[in-house]
Amino acid sequence: MFFTRLGRNLDRLKRSVSEWNARKEPRSKQEIDFTDADLAGADLTGADLIAANFTGANLKGANLTAANLTAANLRGANLSAANLKGANLMRTNLRGANLRGANLGGARLIRANLDGANLGGATFKYAYFFHADLSGAVCLTQEQIDSAMGEESTRLPSGILRPPSWKSTGLRH
Repeated sequence: MFFTRLGRNLDRLKRSVSEWNARKEPRSKQEIDFTDADLAGADLTGADLIAANFTGANLKGANLTAANLTAANLRGANLSAANLKGANLMRTNLRGANLRGANLGGARLIRANLDGANLGGATFKYAYFFHADLSGAVCLTQEQIDSAMGEESTRLPSGILRPPSWKSTGLRH
């Protein structure tokens, strides 16, 4: 039954993001559970995916431009080469996610957890980090961080320096 429901929800989401977003009543946890789903290459531009569970999902090359992934669980998800430009990733769990080559330009990573996430070749131009945890991220470079915006409460891996442009908020980790 779970896989039947998952299939229906995947079809609905893939068919029309505007139809998905237009639904006014709250979704049940089962409706937003996309655990291990194959959404490779899907166009989810502007999708409202608040608190969705994408644990282990394949979102390789997916278009998540301006998607709302607030409080979503993307633990261990494959987001390689995905477009997350302008996405809202507030309180999003990206632990162990593969973001190799992903575009996170302009994304808002507020209180996001990227522990163990593979960030090799990811683009962060104008991405905003506020109180995010990148301390255990892998393949993160100084150049990537220098192209992003952020502030001092964001945790960085050892060896990565906080850019001078990042603001001081007075918050502690």
